[in-house]
Amino acid sequence: MSSEPIKALEVMREKILPVFVRATYPHEGGIFSSQIITLVVYIIMADVHSKATRSYNMSRIKSKNTKIEVILSKELWANGYRYRRNDKSVIGKPDFVFKKIKLAIFCDSEFWHGKNWDSQQARIGTNKIYWINKIQNNINRDKRINERLTNAGWVVIRFWETEIEKRLNDCVLTITDIVNFLR
Repeated sequence: MSSEPIKALEVMREKILPVFVRATYPHEGGIFSSQIITLVVYIIMADVHSKATRSYNMSRIKSKNTKIEVILSKELWANGYRYRRNDKSVIGKPDFVFKKIKLAIFCDSEFWHGKNWDSQQARIGTNKIYWINKIQNNINRDKRINERLTNAGWVVIRFWETEIEKRLNDCVLTITDIVNFLR
């Protein structure tokens, strides 16, 4: 057997995903055994980008002044609302803060904050364990922040990215209703 395929697998080690399958194996008499063993089969997971390009793309993901924050910010400002952005003095550093009335608003992207998480986990292709843990931790952190803010007397609003992009007026109306109620 040639050693080239093995060398190719060694080079692509970070893109190899172990998949466990059950198989039968031949018995010494040439007849297949009824015993089942577990084999490890490696499938090479292709990434459409080089490692350097993927690293660059991931480094450009922002935590503030994201597209959805800017869209909501401009609309709130146009409607006469004045607020603080990413206020570090408030638990969880909300995207928008109305301190006088204790209103915290978060703009959450679907991927990073786990919208429809149970069905979306299957879409993750590479480094599955890492990303599932990371996003699950984000979901748990969001719940803890909501609880801490609520316990401290704050009203918390969370908008999904698609709500802001597709139904911006509804988001602003929700904020208007809550601001009017809290004043």
